[in-house]
Amino acid sequence: MSDLAVVHPDLGTRGGAESVCMQVLEALQDDHDLTLFTLTRPDVPALNDYFDTEVRTPEVRLAGRAAPALNERVGNRLLRLQAGLLGRYVRRRAGAFDLVVSTKNEFDFGTASVQYVHSPQFATADPGIDREGLAQRTYEGACS
Repeated sequence: MSDLAVVHPDLGTRGGAESVCMQVLEALQDDHDLTLFTLTRPDVPALNDYFDTEVRTPEVRLAGRAAPALNERVGNRLLRLQAGLLGRYVRRRAGAFDLVVSTKNEFDFGTASVQYVHSPQFATADPGIDREGLAQRTYEGACS
């Protein structure tokens, strides 16, 4: 039995990526010890009903204090910043796991990982964004 970390920012939005997370948890739970890293505490019974899954509640670790508090305050905004904070939190703990699995977008965990990229969040070139402004450079730095 391997120790696996599953990373998903917020299961409360109940979209396609959340379905992927629930399916991954269900598929892996019998053969692995799972820890879910997230920004919000999921309501697993409600998610099971919604996605027609049978996930037993895994160990849940909220990503420190700042990232969950930010998510609670701004919800579905500043997603890249929230993901950056979550990624940093997991990266510091990734060595305790045999594998890290992300079920929503890309992260740099600094270790072996499997990642489901639902909607890429770190574009290499976006002509509509002024990457030269101080605010933008600060935001980009905090997100990575």
